[in-house]
Amino acid sequence: MGDKMKILVIDNPVAGLNESDELESIENFLEKNSLDYKLYETTKDKGPYEILSNIDNSYETIITCGGDGTVSETIRGMHDYSFESNLLIVPTGTSNEIAQNLGLNEDSLTNVLKRLLKNKVSTLDYGIINDNKTFTYALTFGNFTDVTYKTPQKMKNWLGFQGYILYGFLSFRKIKTYETKIKSKDHNFSGNYLFGAISNSKTIGNVIHYDSDTISLCDGKFEVLLIKKPNNLKEIRLIISGLIQNDYSDKIFTTFKTDELTIKSKNNIDWNTDGELAGSCKDITVKNLHKRINLLV
Repeated sequence: MGDKMKILVIDNPVAGLNESDELESIENFLEKNSLDYKLYETTKDKGPYEILSNIDNSYETIITCGGDGTVSETIRGMHDYSFESNLLIVPTGTSNEIAQNLGLNEDSLTNVLKRLLKNKVSTLDYGIINDNKTFTYALTFGNFTDVTYKTPQKMKNWLGFQGYILYGFLSFRKIKTYETKIKSKDHNFSGNYLFGAISNSKTIGNVIHYDSDTISLCDGKFEVLLIKKPNNLKEIRLIISGLIQNDYSDKIFTTFKTDELTIKSKNNIDWNTDGELAGSCKDITVKNLHKRINLLV
């Protein structure tokens, strides 16, 4: 296998703590094992998506080094430019939720890279929005999205987990809700919601957590979580306690699984894909692309 494998390495040099020795370690590993590779580093104007748009799609394996944004853009490029390569995720970002889902955060860099030699493949689902834009693990809307992804890390550390959740409700007087119609194969209902998430993930923003035993990343299904508009202080407390305890059984939460979902709103909704702003629209259809990514595990 050694010198026959054609590998593309996409590295985000400003991800995480910018430890320059990480890339050096990766290159040393590849060279030591006689693996043929081509390295591209991302820039402000040229991310993984742009890199993949300009090269041939014959690489057997793609190694993507960075955080969630880097991984998400790599998968979007693989989808749009028909790469059927195996994917190895090397988590070097500040936010590595995708890697965390896959248990990669617990492994040393060397152990992650050893997956190249084992060549053992698993699969991963991802989603597509309105048949034209992919997301890897979470599509969200609503008030809580800002808190989930935008609260400064120092504040998260300082407040602790419960304080971090409460921080999201400090500006409740500014609360915005979304009157929406939700339709899937098994559901057809409407409601007024302050937050919604369509995900293929065990966590969202490290605030919303699911029981990992109930989540499969390759079952062809999304997890859907909707939080209804609270009408009084008691309902606000129910939302907070539900989030802290990872218990979404109260009627203020709606949860279900589906492989396809349509959401229609009277007004534009600001959407967030994989922690990044993704524009506004009134109508959205989301489909699960089952087992489309081959992961080295």
